[in-house]
Amino acid sequence: MGFGFSYEYLLQLLNAVNAVLPNRCSQWLFEEPDSGDYRVLAHRLPHSEAGYAIAHRTGVIGQVFRTQQAILVPDARNHTLYDAYDSSIDWELALPVRGTDSLNLTLNVEGQGAIALTQDLWSRIGKALSKKADGWRIPLRPPRPNDLPLFRTERLLAHTESDHARHDLYRRARSLAGRGSSVLLTGNFPELQRESYPTLAQAKSRHLSASYCFFALGGGLDHLATGPVAQTDLQTDYLNWWTTAKGRYGHVLVALGR
Repeated sequence: MGFGFSYEYLLQLLNAVNAVLPNRCSQWLFEEPDSGDYRVLAHRLPHSEAGYAIAHRTGVIGQVFRTQQAILVPDARNHTLYDAYDSSIDWELALPVRGTDSLNLTLNVEGQGAIALTQDLWSRIGKALSKKADGWRIPLRPPRPNDLPLFRTERLLAHTESDHARHDLYRRARSLAGRGSSVLLTGNFPELQRESYPTLAQAKSRHLSASYCFFALGGGLDHLATGPVAQTDLQTDYLNWWTTAKGRYGHVLVALGR
């Protein structure tokens, strides 16, 4: 278990948060340094329900990791960032948690009914964590509902028929990610595809949203696997991929390959 903390210890912290802010489910996540995936370290779920190992990169959790700011979505069902996992969820709160030795985790909490996140409740959440985890801290003030630190999104079309063009695209993407931008690399690159992630064409056939097709190539660098999708499909918002990406990345690189 990452950072030397056991699953049981992290679960105790989730239970402490639930005692202050009753919720339906909660998670501890961290960004893996090699893959850039947002991996679940521990979760608190209703009895007999299964969770997921890696969070979607395009949702609330991904934004918190990118911006290091807390996000409160009081009406999850009708919010553009919410990646629906549980239809009974009404609200989502995700926040960065810092600690000693450069500890950087994200706490994600989801619940039912209405939420009123006052300064007093926010302080009690922080105290519930610091009481059991000395030195752990959350931001000083709670986030305002729907006050989202979204990135400005840019679109760049780059043809990658040649090896040289593809190498140049990778270089530009890594350079942007290295400077702190969130970069989305889109295209039909079989060498980048992970077997556990569907392409857009596969997602469409399985009736999945496009968020299932995003995965990490490294810190700040993501890939949207289009598979055998034509250039005209991308330009006409095939599977609403552009709607999914818009507002969620600092700089978007769209690679149109054969």
